[in-house]
Amino acid sequence: MHARLRRSMGDHHPETATVAGNLSNVLRAIGDIAAAYAIAEQAVAMYEAVYGESHPYVYGCATNLAILQRLRGDPEAAKRSNERALTGLDRCLGRDHHYALTRAINLAGDHAALGEHEGAAAPGHGDHDQAAEDPHARVPAAAPRHTRLRPDGGG
Repeated sequence: MHARLRRSMGDHHPETATVAGNLSNVLRAIGDIAAAYAIAEQAVAMYEAVYGESHPYVYGCATNLAILQRLRGDPEAAKRSNERALTGLDRCLGRDHHYALTRAINLAGDHAALGEHEGAAAPGHGDHDQAAEDPHARVPAAAPRHTRLRPDGGG
């Protein structure tokens, strides 16, 4: 299905990138980590080509790539991918947006896996107590609250 879509719509179409990301998730779910990783890398590149490097879909795919990097036994690469996602989401959706907060938790897991206990306690941007009180406190007015991070509806 993915190959047919690539032939008919090309690599620079958002649907092709979405299908690649979804296919990567399915491959990961059935345990084919090597194939999932290769497709996830393609999905990141496709989203960058379609939307540019600073789009929430790119950061969502970077997060999916981080999961695969961790599963492949490369927590340092996972940390870099999650740092990229967190930094980008902070910039485009706001530091306390729930997508950014989820990435901060992922990054804390990366720090913990690497034995970096200080980073695990406060990954990248310290205390998020305000977000716990009001999750929309710092979301820029221009950022829609219903924006999906991943095309498959996940966050």
